[in-house]
Amino acid sequence: MSNGLSSGKTIAEAALIAVTAAACVIPDAWEIAGTAYTMQSDPGAMFDAGQAWLDSAGKLGEAADAVIAINNALTTTGWEGADQEAFSEKLADYTREIMTAQAFAYTVGVALMVAAFEVFVAILVLAAIAAALTAFAVAILAATASIVGDFGASEALEADALLFVVQAETGLTTLEGAMKVTDGVLAGGVAVFLTADIGVQVALGNTGALTDLGRATVDSLGTIAAGLVAKACQTKLGKAGGVAVGRTVFNDLATAVGIGTTVTGQSPWDPLTQPIDPSPHGG
Repeated sequence: MSNGLSSGKTIAEAALIAVTAAACVIPDAWEIAGTAYTMQSDPGAMFDAGQAWLDSAGKLGEAADAVIAINNALTTTGWEGADQEAFSEKLADYTREIMTAQAFAYTVGVALMVAAFEVFVAILVLAAIAAALTAFAVAILAATASIVGDFGASEALEADALLFVVQAETGLTTLEGAMKVTDGVLAGGVAVFLTADIGVQVALGNTGALTDLGRATVDSLGTIAAGLVAKACQTKLGKAGGVAVGRTVFNDLATAVGIGTTVTGQSPWDPLTQPIDPSPHGG
């Protein structure tokens, strides 16, 4: 199902490619490339999942209304006595259970939708950073490929790019912290309503609710485990990819034997222009 957030997945992938390419020219941007990898997600699918929960909540609301309508219709028939009271009491219990489940479904649905919007905004921020880094990389390459001589323009661009990278990393770190807080609140809300849902059912005599919860938990262990492993791998790979190539032992060894590229943190033009431009270029 397509929605307004469905483009988020494509935007995130494009931003990752752009940042990675820019990092080959601006080595300090590799950390942002690693972060971009960990931000790969599908907010459109998250929104659709939230909508499905809201649809379920709507169906539960219709069921509750139907139960109330049945009870009201029976009261007009003149049916009285202990049987009628017991029947009405049981219908009231069912109504409470349904309404509690409805509240839980609404909570999960809203939480997923809020998380989807949150992720989409983060992806847009990443895309803006990717566009800026791409512009810097293109400008640096253009300046480097210009007439050999004074590399002041290239150096100035590299300095500006480094400053932008630092600001972007700080912004992404702040954004990540805010998202964690929001996600914690959303998860807490879901946990509260799940507890309330089970508690109400048990209190009303549905002791099988605990068994159903246990069975559902066991059945979902495979999915949960797969999700946790996938997230852990994504985080680890993102951190590994976020190590600036220009700051590694490889760069030190390459420099020692006179090998240098923009990927290893040194301009390839430095050896050629050393007589007239002794300043090193690159990060």
